[in-house]
Amino acid sequence: MRKYKIKAFSVFILFLCITFNVQSQAFQNMEINNDTISVDQRIPGVDVFIQSALKNSPLMKISDVEMQEIFEKIKIEKKKWTDYLYADGIVRYGLNDQLIVNGQTGATSSDYTLNSANKQLTYYGGLSIKLPLSDFLSKKSQLKILKSTLDETRYRKEQTVIDLTNIVIEEYYKLIKLNQILQVNLNVLQTLKISYMKAQKDIANGLMEINDYASIVISKGKAEEGYYNAQNDYYAQYRKIQVLTGLNLNLNSKK
Repeated sequence: MRKYKIKAFSVFILFLCITFNVQSQAFQNMEINNDTISVDQRIPGVDVFIQSALKNSPLMKISDVEMQEIFEKIKIEKKKWTDYLYADGIVRYGLNDQLIVNGQTGATSSDYTLNSANKQLTYYGGLSIKLPLSDFLSKKSQLKILKSTLDETRYRKEQTVIDLTNIVIEEYYKLIKLNQILQVNLNVLQTLKISYMKAQKDIANGLMEINDYASIVISKGKAEEGYYNAQNDYYAQYRKIQVLTGLNLNLNSKK
């Protein structure tokens, strides 16, 4: 009866070994979206990511557009004083009648003649300005408001730079951490793969107990699971920081 229990236990352990071996093979054949990122790729420094984010971020571009819009409004307000400047003029060309009186002084009657055949060009031009005092004061206040709005937009842009920089720093060191975790998992997996290949030979030659072999198979399966989980986390973080900064890391990939 005791031998039967030992035999049954051995069969159970062997079944577990076969199961984990099949699962491990499935992990080996699995690819993440057919795009597995190389773990040994050197990641650029954090400043590279920050500069790229500040250059490509829509938030920064929105701030620049808002500031440019305010600049244009200030220019328009400064030029509006010309609305109160008036220019008028008249030009005439034609015949002008002239009355010329000819006579002798002291005479009881006067002889006069009328001449009206002179051609002349006459013109008139003038420039005037009318600026109500109320408009002048309101325009000055309007310019002051626009300049205050411009300062507010500039300060908001500076705060955006700080916030965006902090986000990039946080996400960058998450990427570094996940890369290191992936390195550790890869080393563990490689070590256990070597142990597993040796165990296969030992169990075939009767140099290893089935329990020890099963333990190695189970450990190898867990190491593979840990490696692919770590790889998945690293992959997701890489894509996240790529979207955030617009920076293409050109990490090596294995199709």
